Amino acid sequence: MADRFEDRSLVKHKTDGYSGWVDGTTSIKAVFTGNMDTLFQYRVKLVNQGGVRVAPHEDLELVRPPQETPVGRRKKTAADFKKETDLFGMGYRVTNMDREGRWRVLRDIAIPKIGVAAVVHTILGNMGVRSTSENNAKRNENALFEWNKDLCWMIEKYPEEPFWKEQSVSWRINTIREKLRTFQIIKEYIPL
Repeated sequence: MADRFEDRSLVKHKTDGYSGWVDGTTSIKAVFTGNMDTLFQYRVKLVNQGGVRVAPHEDLELVRPPQETPVGRRKKTAADFKKETDLFGMGYRVTNMDREGRWRVLRDIAIPKIGVAAVVHTILGNMGVRSTSENNAKRNENALFEWNKDLCWMIEKYPEEPFWKEQSVSWRINTIREKLRTFQIIKEYIPL
């Protein structure tokens, strides 16, 4: 394989024609496109469209190398890849992404690829880890608030999913939400 593209390099997909900035790599095979026999593929933040695509090295061509290296940026290690969820690898994030962008990733990429149940379990896992104490919840208030909004959106968008009726799922959702109401992080939610 040729040299790796550096983060923030401007690249163009050779056949699909989209352009974007390299935003790291992912090793999650569920989101791979094209050549599946690689150890990783690039996450590409799309120019003028919002969202993220994933592509192997051979499907991309360099348009322009990065103009500057961000301060404090470090190379990813194997431990970093274990922290990455399938959802993150598909472009979903609460930081620097508005609700419409997140819902577009959920609706068009994540839910068709891994299903409502896997998406909800990932979001609940994130919420659970970040709400272990009131201090922790206050530090992560914005993310917890936005994840709750995303859960509400999925409950409204996919009400017929049998997944919502599973006792363990409804118990987990309600337990986390009640904790967040106690900590005054959320005031509203759509009941199951």
